[in-house]
Formats: sequence, C-alpha cells, structure tokens
Amino acid sequence: MITDLYAVEGGAVTGLNFVSTEQFRQANPLTFAAVVAAFDEAIDWVNADKPRAAQFYLDATKEKIALEDLTKILMAPDYIFGKTPHRVGAAIEIMHTAGILKSKPQSWKEMYFPEAHVLPGD
Repeated sequence: MITDLYAVEGGAVTGLNFVSTEQFRQANPLTFAAVVAAFDEAIDWVNADKPRAAQFYLDATKEKIALEDLTKILMAPDYIFGKTPHRVGAAIEIMHTAGILKSKPQSWKEMYFPEAHVLPGD
C-alpha cells in the first residue's frame, strides 16, 4: 500500500525541527541565536521558491531523485516547512514507546524551548 504523511498522521506534519540541548543553549547563547536565525532564514528561503530549493538540494547532495519528484514532495500540502510544530504528539508517542523518552510528555511544549510556546502547535 502507498500512502502519505497526512494519511498516516491524520493531518499535516512538521517537515523539520531545530534541535538543541538546554546545556548548549545556555553555554552558547550567541551561537544558538545565530543558528535559530539561520533556521528561520532557511525556512523562508525554501517556502519562497520550492522548485529552487529542490534544485539546490539535489546540487548539494547529488542524490538520485528526479527534480520533479522532489519538488512534488516539497510542495505536498501535508508536509509543512515552518517553525510551528504540527502532529508532534504522534512522534512523542513513538519515542516514548521505543524508550527514547523515559517519561511521556503531556504536551508538545515540553519538547520545545519557551520561545516556541507562543506558536499554535499540536
């Protein structure tokens, strides 16, 4: 059976996340802020022209996928490139079941720094 993320997760999902430890964040505030700014810029750049982003990815990685196929993936309505966490609950459930998370968070906000708490995540 062939399916997509929307069918598996029951809605649109976040296409990427920026990950860091609290220890790194506190020890390197300027580096952390620079990486966050670059992450924001990259999200805007991809969303501004997804065919261009697909070509850039292929040029950088030399991956063997047709430009048209990669562009379709990037433009799929169920794959969101943004900062707002979508469908994180399913990922939390899987990580907890697999033992990656020892205790199951009650909210997606427990997995993100306070700056993200103002976003309408789920």
